[in-house]
Amino acid sequence: MARGLAPARARGPRVRVAGVGHRAPARLRRGRGGPRRRGPGPRGGRAPDRAAAGRRAAPHRDDAGEHARHPAPPAARPERVVSRVVLLDLLPGGMDVNGDRGNVLALRRRLDWARIDAAVVTGDDRRWWAARPDLVHVGGPSVAGQRAALARLAGQRAVLHEWVADGVPVLGVAGGFHLLLDRLLLPGDRVPVAGLGLLRGSSRPAARVSGFAVVETAIGRVHGYHNLGQEAELDEGTEPWGRVLLGAGNAPGRPDEGAASGRVVGTNLHGPLLPRNPRVADELLGVAAARRGLDYRPGERHRAVDRIAERANAVLHARAAGRGSRSYVPASAGTGLRRPV
Repeated sequence: MARGLAPARARGPRVRVAGVGHRAPARLRRGRGGPRRRGPGPRGGRAPDRAAAGRRAAPHRDDAGEHARHPAPPAARPERVVSRVVLLDLLPGGMDVNGDRGNVLALRRRLDWARIDAAVVTGDDRRWWAARPDLVHVGGPSVAGQRAALARLAGQRAVLHEWVADGVPVLGVAGGFHLLLDRLLLPGDRVPVAGLGLLRGSSRPAARVSGFAVVETAIGRVHGYHNLGQEAELDEGTEPWGRVLLGAGNAPGRPDEGAASGRVVGTNLHGPLLPRNPRVADELLGVAAARRGLDYRPGERHRAVDRIAERANAVLHARAAGRGSRSYVPASAGTGLRRPV
């Protein structure tokens, strides 16, 4: 090999592309009006190989065994329809003063463990007022939050009633429960204002009650925590959600707690309610999933978490009954809390 000369590159076999002749690539030159293409000629490169361009490429054999220049497009695959449960957290900005956002988290997690896709949306997203969620959660706001919620939801009252008539389950907690009633007399006001009217009854200011509570409901005992300065008076014919075994109900000295009508449930219990009482969450999720044609079935992951909730409730119940709990105040103190019947 001569010095100063680079070794010649070894050329591999030529690869012929179907339908493309052996033609030098056209060169582009920029100028006015954009790139211009030089054609073949003395300054445009070598002339195309007309013989090669005239030769037809070997035909392509498709999967069916027939000859064709191009393969047939694959058969269209049917689109997979994914059903998901939509959880509406109504106005969550001021509805979490007692940790009630944990209810939404519990609902979402239990759907995930059951391998059901879920979406959490809020009432601030106006697109969902034109659509229809599968479950509505109304957390417990402060009095200022109740005023703001009533002002914002005044124009959506009819929509909420349509959802309920269609079977959408609704859960209202503490101040959210009182928003679901027909009438509310808020602290500092002299005239009641209209509530959302999903439950028949009224709300008015009362001495604040704070403490643990146990309520017997149609699906079993429910544990929670009261922290409310309002009391509820149910209209005749409206059923309470449960009967108080420990703590306070809708008003001091009364055994009724919350309200229930169809698939609308209201309760004064924080906790958060659903992580401490997974049976209530499963009742709501069973209805919500069925609306999408899905079968919600709790599994081993659910049962493991449920056992933790049971142990926690047993400890808190023992403390609330006076076994070493400083937060428990007996009925003689005038709070309305009472020991188990």
